[in-house]
Amino acid sequence: MNTNESRTRRLGTRVATAAIAALAIASILGPFVPVGHAEIIHDGTPLPAVGELGSPSRSLTPLEEEQFLRGRKLFDRDWKLGQGLGADLNGDSCRACHQDPVIGGSGGLDVNVFRFARDEGGLGPLQE
Repeated sequence: MNTNESRTRRLGTRVATAAIAALAIASILGPFVPVGHAEIIHDGTPLPAVGELGSPSRSLTPLEEEQFLRGRKLFDRDWKLGQGLGADLNGDSCRACHQDPVIGGSGGLDVNVFRFARDEGGLGPLQE
């Protein structure tokens, strides 16, 4: 790989990472305002028990539970294109693709995932 390709890949990775981080931070700090149709997981929806689909992987402290619920709300939020990624991607929310068998699960086989990284010619590990 030549130097220009390497720089282009690093820049692409940094831009994508920065965009996703900015979107997440803005959502956590800003008020939740649903766009389009209402969210599927409503306020007050209890967490599934550990071991059930869509649940945390272990029992959570009160602070961790609060963080989990905020993350779940962010995941369920509808986005407009001007607010971030939104309809410029495959759907207008994370759940649009990650809902099988429950919200937060995997997507269908028709959902493509791309990861930009170097794997050192198959020798790994992946490097951003």
